[in-house]
Amino acid sequence: MVIVMIFAVGLNAMAARMTHPGAFYTYVTAGLGRAFGLAAGLVAMISYLAIGAGTYALFAVMGQGVARNDVRHHRRPALVGGGRSQDGRCAPH
Repeated sequence: MVIVMIFAVGLNAMAARMTHPGAFYTYVTAGLGRAFGLAAGLVAMISYLAIGAGTYALFAVMGQGVARNDVRHHRRPALVGGGRSQDGRCAPH
């Protein structure tokens, strides 16, 4: 959270000094050049896609237990077995 706050302060300071407002790519390009601007844009795009995919995966994993109406095993991650043995019966707590 601290890193995000520092980034936000720097981004706002840069936005106040720019003559042509724009997105993150514009600020990086103005400060470091076009190659770094393109790299920063690519990293941002890949990060946005990964966050989106991770959000869908999280909803799928959590929704699996809700769809089965199996609320006892929500404390255990479904990716590591979800509290069930291989034959499908509930594992003892």
